[in-house]
Amino acid sequence: MGRLDGKICVITGAASGIARGAANAFVGEGAIVGLVDRNERGLEDAVAEMGDAAFPLVTDVTSESYVEASFAEVKRRHGRLDVL
Repeated sequence: MGRLDGKICVITGAASGIARGAANAFVGEGAIVGLVDRNERGLEDAVAEMGDAAFPLVTDVTSESYVEASFAEVKRRHGRLDVL
């Protein structure tokens, strides 16, 4: 049982670096994690690494419409967001 069991989380910049490490840690603690990044290939690799507990959200966070669409997808999939 992890500290984040069942929590729905979104992490930006999750295709690489510190954010990808954080996403891995969240998954390890039981979270379902939306991985936000504009690097589609990096997100595909991250999802393959993390498994079913992660899902990609290809997003350019400088675009309001992309961000809105990503959060709409989180709501469609899970009905809520617990951690950003």
